[in-house]
Order: sequence, then C-alpha cells, then structure tokens
Amino acid sequence: MKTLILSCNTGQGHNSAGLAIKEYYENQNVECEMLDALSFINDLFSDFICKGHVSICNHAPFIFDKGYKMAENNQDFFKEDSIALKLISKKCEDLYNYITENNYTQVICTHVFAGMMMTKIANDFDLKCKTSFVFTDYTCHPGAKYLNVDHFFVPCNYINEKLQHLGIAEEKIVTSGIPIKDKFYQNNGLRDDGKKNILISTGSLGGGPLKKVVTALLNDVKDGYIKVVCGKNEKLKKKLQKEFEDNPRVEILGFISDIDKLMDKADVFITKPGGISTTEAVNKILPMLFINILGACEDYNKQYFVDLGCAKTFDDVEQLSKECYNLLNNPEEYNEIMENLKVLKKYNSAKIIFETMAS
Repeated sequence: MKTLILSCNTGQGHNSAGLAIKEYYENQNVECEMLDALSFINDLFSDFICKGHVSICNHAPFIFDKGYKMAENNQDFFKEDSIALKLISKKCEDLYNYITENNYTQVICTHVFAGMMMTKIANDFDLKCKTSFVFTDYTCHPGAKYLNVDHFFVPCNYINEKLQHLGIAEEKIVTSGIPIKDKFYQNNGLRDDGKKNILISTGSLGGGPLKKVVTALLNDVKDGYIKVVCGKNEKLKKKLQKEFEDNPRVEILGFISDIDKLMDKADVFITKPGGISTTEAVNKILPMLFINILGACEDYNKQYFVDLGCAKTFDDVEQLSKECYNLLNNPEEYNEIMENLKVLKKYNSAKIIFETMAS
C-alpha cells in the first residue's frame, strides 16, 4: 500500500488534515507522500491562487464569503464541462502519470481542487488506485456531488445524510470526523493551575480585530492571562507585541507547532470557527467563543457547535469579552459546556480513513 495525499495551500486547514492522515499512515509503516495538487498545473499558478486566497482572507474576507456563497448557489461551476474544471484539469495527465509511475495504490484529497483533478483523471484514464475526498468543514462543500471518488469521509452524520440526499451512494460515504494529529487526542491535565487562561488564535493566517479583543479582555477579565497566537501573520504579531509589550498578562506568539499544549492549559479558546481548530478544541474538551471573521464555510462550523452547546458566538467584541468574563465566573454554565463537549462523539478520523481505504 502506497499513498498520495493531495492538498492545496489555501490556508493551513487542508494541509493540517493531510498531515494528520500522513502521520497515522507512517505510524502504520505505510509509505505516504503529501503534495500540493495545484503544483501539477504550474508552480506559479499555485502560488498565485494561494497568495490570492491569503490576501483576500486578510484584507477583504467579505469577498471570500461572497464567492463561497456564489459557488453554493451555482453548482454548475463544478460540472465536467465547466470552465473551472477545464482550468483545474489542464495538466491532469501529468498527475495521472505521476500516480502510475510511482505505483500509488491510494490517493486521498483534502481540497476540492484536488478532488476535481482526480475526478477528471477517473473519467478520462484507466485509474487503478482507490480515491477519496476528505471534508475539512462541518458542511457539504460546493461541488462535492460532482466528485468521482471511491469514498467520501465526512465529519458528522448530518453531512452523511446530506450527501445521500444529493444522490451519492450510501456505501461511498463514511462518517469519520475531521482528521487531526494524535497529540490533540491527549490531555495532560494542565488546566487547573489556579489561573484564568484565555487562548486566542484565528488560524494560520491570523486576522480579525485582535487588538480590540485583547484590550476588552484586559478591562473585563482583570484576573485573566491571555495568549495570542498570530500564526504566519508577522505584521500582526509585531503590531500586537508593540501594543502590549508592557503588560505581564499578555503574551503574543507567532506560528507555533505546539498549540495543543496551550490548549491543555487554556480555560477558554477564542477563535474563528475553522473546521480543524474547532475539532482540535472539541477533542481537548475546551470551551470555545467564536469571532466570525471569514463567514463562508465557517458560518456552518459556527452554527454546528453553537447548536450543540459547545460554543458561543458574537459579532461584537465588547459582548464577546463580557461573555468570556461571565463564562469564567459562572461554574454552572462553564461545566454545562464542558459536559456537552465530553458527550460529543469523537472520531479517530485518520484511523477510520486508513482502515476504510485498506479494506
């Protein structure tokens, strides 16, 4: 068994899911490689798409939200004869040759662009390996119903049923959860240190009104200790470090590889509702307060966890800050959210994917 994971560098979520799968496969002594699907078209094209995505998310997130909703409402965008598929699939023969020449027996896609490319290959070539598409949000991705893959790995039973309603065969759909690394299934019991620890992270791209959030929290949660993870947004990190350098209750961090340890210590997680970060927090039994920055697919993630009583969401910074204070000082409400997180079904997603693809 030899596996290729195809992701896309539009944000870290799709890559994080791919790396979690890769970690599990390699722990089973299975050869596994992860590549950027768009690089098979052209490195410059991949760079353009990915940098464009980062720029839009950081500076004009409303465009991302509007574009996502347009894609939801215009599913023909993903059909076989669409301009989008023709553009994405221009070098699919090169990808097909790479798969066959390297004797891959499985291809796992964590981004819809990769899924579209593998669909084109499955339709046009005599593909001998198993294929799958992994959902990285708690919603049905636009275009998913047009993907021609052997398996769809979905985060919850609701999406399983929705795909069936769209006409995808039940036997192709597996409720697996969203893949996260093994360290997020561990909990080191560091939370009860007598402090009120607030962790803030808005994904690998950073963003959002974090200066306002931290300022409001300092005013409202006067006994709180705040850690802010800015991801790869160096400009934001330097700005916040300068603003709060003299405050001993605030620590500003850049991109880190051990956010799992910060989650172990945190009492509350203020975050945007990304599919990966929310899944990590759920497995860490960490109550969440959402800042809705991007909209789009994250609107569905937000609503999913709010409806389950695992999180609260606010558009207003002052309201979010006051709710953070209330939550940290209301044991009954805090424990209710903790219990909701504990009873929410947890999946070892990478293990389920591995066992399904191997069968």
